[in-house]
Amino acid sequence: MARPYLGGSNAAIKTVTAATTLSIADSGKTILMEAGGANVVITLPAAQKGLEFTFVQSAASAANTCRITPVGAKIAGYVGMQEGANADATTADGLVSVLDGAVNKYVQLTQGTGHLGNYIKIVCSGSVWFVTGGVGTFVHEA
Repeated sequence: MARPYLGGSNAAIKTVTAATTLSIADSGKTILMEAGGANVVITLPAAQKGLEFTFVQSAASAANTCRITPVGAKIAGYVGMQEGANADATTADGLVSVLDGAVNKYVQLTQGTGHLGNYIKIVCSGSVWFVTGGVGTFVHEA
């Protein structure tokens, strides 16, 4: 089968610098979160089996955050922290961010503790967005 045309070399990359709602057509893309001067709030499309996204912190300001908000679903899973980020294990779960918020609650990467290149990858089962990879310090909304 021939590979479909993706519209150029940046077709699988989407840069987000302000509040954005992703669409089903964005599934499979790497989303570059650039919170240089403002918080970045990303709303996921309605939960649908097979949708997947990778979010990468590509620009940051210590005062701003990156949030990923599900619609009608929740984000659940674990994200490893980069070596040395929390070496004293001050989080309850040592060097792991545990994400298991309620339906419609965001996951947040706090810029003050984040580093360029931190990322989270999620895939949807149809009712839950599961974390399939990630590095960084993430928290979920209670």
